[in-house]
Amino acid sequence: MLVLLMTAVTGAWAQEERLLTTIVNTGDNASFKSGSKTFNNIATVTFSGNVGNDGDIMGWYSDQERTLTVTAAEGNTITRVKFYNYSGSAFDEEAPFEAILVLDGAWCITKVNGTSIGYWGVTKIEVYGYGPYQVSLKDATSWQGKAGTGEYQALPLTGLEAGTAVSVKYSGWKLVKSVKAKKVKAAAEATAEDKGKLIGRNGKLYADVAAATAAGTTAVAKIVYIGPTGHAYNHGLALALTDEGQMAWQAAIDACSAKNTSTPVTNATWLLASMYQWDYMMGADGAGSSSALRDGFSSVGGSNLQSAGYWSGTENGDDVALYYDFDDGRWYNGSKVRNNVCVRACLAF
Repeated sequence: MLVLLMTAVTGAWAQEERLLTTIVNTGDNASFKSGSKTFNNIATVTFSGNVGNDGDIMGWYSDQERTLTVTAAEGNTITRVKFYNYSGSAFDEEAPFEAILVLDGAWCITKVNGTSIGYWGVTKIEVYGYGPYQVSLKDATSWQGKAGTGEYQALPLTGLEAGTAVSVKYSGWKLVKSVKAKKVKAAAEATAEDKGKLIGRNGKLYADVAAATAAGTTAVAKIVYIGPTGHAYNHGLALALTDEGQMAWQAAIDACSAKNTSTPVTNATWLLASMYQWDYMMGADGAGSSSALRDGFSSVGGSNLQSAGYWSGTENGDDVALYYDFDDGRWYNGSKVRNNVCVRACLAF
């Protein structure tokens, strides 16, 4: 048995620093005032004690000294963190990445690296660094496979931080030419060749449900279209792997929007696709046809669309909205209170 030990520090392991995630104190995070919370499977924020939270100006604040610490999650590597408050901002470029809330008379101020960035608490945190790696092997005859199967294995397989030592065991007879790690592509980096891949909750791409699970995340949607989406996230569209059920039109809108809280995805938004977005997903730049879109989920671990009607987010008057029937391939007007129309959430990324 050939045993190789390699370390993720040079060559194919190197990556360029990028903005991994932005954390704000408002919206879904307004109730986060104590303990720890992990954001987008990328970074965890921990409070050293209870804090207050009072909107865009006060941010996370305290009348006692508190420390906000940012650590990496899901195999990401953090290189620096930028903390903001109402008055200013500053980078912390060395772990532990911390902002300290202290009192200055009757007022809370935020300190980063011992220097005040102004009055009141932390309103936003930007986390910079590198995404996770995965391991692959290649022998002298250009044979290449997926680590963890066949004659060789590498542990861990995915979610590797730069600098992590990885033991690779190979019991085959072929000469090993190289062992390398590569970056796991994010959805925002997807190209046309990535259509059909799955997006995990961490916003990264995977071949199927099993690959996402092995990487320690959950696959939630399949990419079906790359191109302008008509949304703030304008890179492409993906559909959830399962239906939300059958319901009336407003309930469909609400169910899709609720996934932004229950199943958030990094740098993406859940919504009920408009008529135009459905057409994009069924067109030449998408699945190619309505039947190909309908039947394209079971092969990657999801559930195919039904031969039935699916709501769009497009209205046609106060009481009517459009739905697409995957049985006969036509658009129809439907009363918004009709509750037997199917719903499949769309992810704009």
